Amino acid sequence: MSTPVRHHPPVNDPRWELVERILASPRFARSARLSEFLRFICECALKGRADEISEQLIGVQVFKRPANYNPNDDSIVRSHARLLRQSLDQYFDQQGRNEELRILIPKGRYVPLFEHHSAPAASSGSLLPKVGPSAVVPGTGISWRKWFRISLGSVAAVVLVFAVFRWTGYEINVRPASHRFWQDFFSAGRRVWIVPADSALALLEDLTHEPVHLTDYLNRKYRFDLAGRAGWSETLLSSIAVRQYTSMADLNLTVRLIRLHEAGSSQVQVRYARNVQLADLKEGSAILIGGPRANPWEELFEGKMNFYIDFDAATTMSRVCNRSPRAGEQTSYGETQGEVSVRAYGLVAYLPGLTPATRTLIVEGTTAVGTECAADFLLDEALLSAFLRQIEAAGKTSPYFQVLLQTSPVGGNAQQPQVLAYRILRN
Repeated sequence: MSTPVRHHPPVNDPRWELVERILASPRFARSARLSEFLRFICECALKGRADEISEQLIGVQVFKRPANYNPNDDSIVRSHARLLRQSLDQYFDQQGRNEELRILIPKGRYVPLFEHHSAPAASSGSLLPKVGPSAVVPGTGISWRKWFRISLGSVAAVVLVFAVFRWTGYEINVRPASHRFWQDFFSAGRRVWIVPADSALALLEDLTHEPVHLTDYLNRKYRFDLAGRAGWSETLLSSIAVRQYTSMADLNLTVRLIRLHEAGSSQVQVRYARNVQLADLKEGSAILIGGPRANPWEELFEGKMNFYIDFDAATTMSRVCNRSPRAGEQTSYGETQGEVSVRAYGLVAYLPGLTPATRTLIVEGTTAVGTECAADFLLDEALLSAFLRQIEAAGKTSPYFQVLLQTSPVGGNAQQPQVLAYRILRN
């Protein structure tokens, strides 16, 4: 693969002048990596070498990766491309809002596009040009007075349509409640940890019939003194204890969370449950995936939850316990295995974090299908928005909640989640 020679684009090119203004802005001035990324791809594009731009080339030229590095194993270019798109959006929303040109980097590509954009009109002075009555709008052949009358008629029509929609109860261009929820969670500048379950821990608990609580999980005590446990060899148990396994349901949810548009405003990192430190949860918000048997970090928040998942050693099945049942609710919800149906249960809990600036989101289930059910509810715009609107309509002021969900698996996959019960939780 040939390495392009670096040359600055020609002077007096408005596109390159835009690039230089962006690079001089505070956001880019603080980030040498993003600045070099933008400079490199724009140089290539403006020199007519856009066809050479690729993830591999950017990794080598900008991030100093070896020439034979594999982008599939190293996502540094993709992660920085996401940050670059966000930083460009921020620039054009703020310092560059009056720019006539805009730079776009389409998702999945790295070739920059330069597009013309009409700058907003000045806020002071007359909005009408100072011309005589016989002047015409360029390119239309229509006098300014006639054009003005047409414009007033158009504005009146828009106002009328808006009034009709408001009178009939419709809303125009209102973002769904789910967007506001995710935007609040992934607030700008906040670190967010996504923590999938430690499935190897759950397997070890199944074999030894002994639960592992958070204290022992942190000091790694559960990995020692394994001799003679439940008839299994110490070598086998030790090999399981050190493995790092997680479920496909957890991985699928992790990918879907990272792809959320609102996640772009925060520093999202995936951290295996065994590698999380208490300081991490104090520093940033967290999304904890999986039940407490496989993710002991949930013990820190269980006391705030009305619904929680408990493992029944006698039946080797999990169930959802209800601390304070209301009318029509059960004290527990267990999986039922029969000829007619199979049910699985999921829980979503949105809670305060360990510090006032952080939040915690727990997504768990009685089985992997239950976790999938909870994930589907959380990431279904219509379902989550309807639930949030229901809370708002009830006049609830606390943003924190817990939802109990039920699904009927088909072919090992969760079907449409059904809300069984919910609680609004205190701050």
